[in-house]
Amino acid sequence: MQTVFIDRKETDLSISNNQLRVKGTESEQTLPIMHIHSIVICCDCRLSSGFLRTIAKHDIALVCLNQRNINATFYSVPSGNGNIHRRLAQYEMSCEPQHKLRLARVIVAVKARSQRKALQSLAIARPELRTIAHREIKTITTNLVSLQSATDRAQLMGYEGVIAKSYFSAYTKQFAPSLAFVKRSKRPATDPVNATLSLSYTIAYYESIRACHAVGLDPLLGILHEPAYGRSSLACDLTELQRVAIDAWVQALFAQQTLRAEHFSPVDERGCMMTKAGRSIYYPLLMEHMIPLRTKIRRHAMWLAKYLDQVNKPS
Repeated sequence: MQTVFIDRKETDLSISNNQLRVKGTESEQTLPIMHIHSIVICCDCRLSSGFLRTIAKHDIALVCLNQRNINATFYSVPSGNGNIHRRLAQYEMSCEPQHKLRLARVIVAVKARSQRKALQSLAIARPELRTIAHREIKTITTNLVSLQSATDRAQLMGYEGVIAKSYFSAYTKQFAPSLAFVKRSKRPATDPVNATLSLSYTIAYYESIRACHAVGLDPLLGILHEPAYGRSSLACDLTELQRVAIDAWVQALFAQQTLRAEHFSPVDERGCMMTKAGRSIYYPLLMEHMIPLRTKIRRHAMWLAKYLDQVNKPS
């Protein structure tokens, strides 16, 4: 199953004989819909209500992505699993702060261990960065121990913030100075690396929303991330667990010069954005990267679903 990215203006989308037809001004392509997991549209294109009905019938997710304004993004995912008892257990858990805190500690700890492992690999692969990597590994390890005794969410998020700062302190050193990547910046992205990280995290976020629906969970009701208007907080939780893998993939894109500074627009009030030339490289590679990433997201979502099943099991 694959994710199809549409990034050419004036594209016509239609479905005929169980084939997705993608017709542009200069080319035309068909894909069997049975092999399609989701469609991500990154530009203005033409489609019909019949097209929308057909992809819904075949459980294909649709994301109309707005890179400049994430709040203007539209998405439609299959309704998925109808296990109402899981959602009830999820709602009950959300009313028990200590129960949520225990699970939130698990999320932060899993992510922190992945960050530490990434820096351990960095220390081996890049001897010139060994000193800073070891220093940040020590900080992460200390806070990993401390967070296990966090008594509330604020304290836990404090440890999480220190760990993230230490991780990015070493992570940024892997990139060429010409990329101007010195820290994590979100909206707007201030450099090519941040622009690529944000776009990749966004795609993972919408994949996480679908995973929640697939296993019968409410994506709005998070564990580590508190509920917030218009935000799928549980999808944010699942995305957190994928960030280190995404970080490594993005670093490889720049290290191999698959993506370069010239693939991005100059920084303005909207920030730094990937150009059409950059997107033509990025999206096909992301399509491949999404296959193992989707599997991991589904696995984490299913773990939580089964955990709630056990909690909800009659005694």
